[in-house]
Amino acid sequence: ILATAPISSVTQLLETRVPGLVVQHTSAAPGAPSRLRLLGAGSINGNNDPLIIVDGARVYNQQSAQRSANAATTLTGASKAAARGAYAAPSPLDQIDPNTIATIQVVKGPAASALYGPDAANGVIVITTKRGQQGPAHWNLSASQGVTYMPGSYPTDYYRWGHNDFSIGGNPYVCTLLASRCQADSLTTFQALNDAAYSPLGRGRANQESVGVDGGRAGLTYSIT
Repeated sequence: ILATAPISSVTQLLETRVPGLVVQHTSAAPGAPSRLRLLGAGSINGNNDPLIIVDGARVYNQQSAQRSANAATTLTGASKAAARGAYAAPSPLDQIDPNTIATIQVVKGPAASALYGPDAANGVIVITTKRGQQGPAHWNLSASQGVTYMPGSYPTDYYRWGHNDFSIGGNPYVCTLLASRCQADSLTTFQALNDAAYSPLGRGRANQESVGVDGGRAGLTYSIT
């Protein structure tokens, strides 16, 4: 899948490929975390996140719990406490490099609870990472780059007053309504979305690189990504 699809996270790897898996996106921003639901929401106030097992070790991934809220905020005091929910908590699952994964197994239903206990009632995602193989060093390198932008231009059916400012060398130039020493003298068309200085829509760039090496001999193998 990684060789043919633009996968950058484990969530993208699982989405649309696991029957019954529901991915709840927190926002459309690049890198924004997503919540996974394998068996729906069984509790209103409790944790509904599936269990994550990586190489036999359980990974803390609760995004529904109170203590899992994102602490990233520039506010202080009572405002800080009120704004904790403004930022979604990072996804521990997406901190795993997909290039390091050998296999993924999704278990749900009674089989999950039988294998991993009552905490697996919301399903289990079992991840096994790659292991080194005997032989000479084997290198893997991947790189991708992308850009996102809005093509074309927006209609210029909006207008603003043109202003002349004679305070700089006696030469008039267009300035804003709030600028000092500006005089309204003409009506011109203007579309802020077509102006890079005012438009909130910019170009989004993405770069991703991964390099790995594995190898070894009898009794000692290695795999580094």
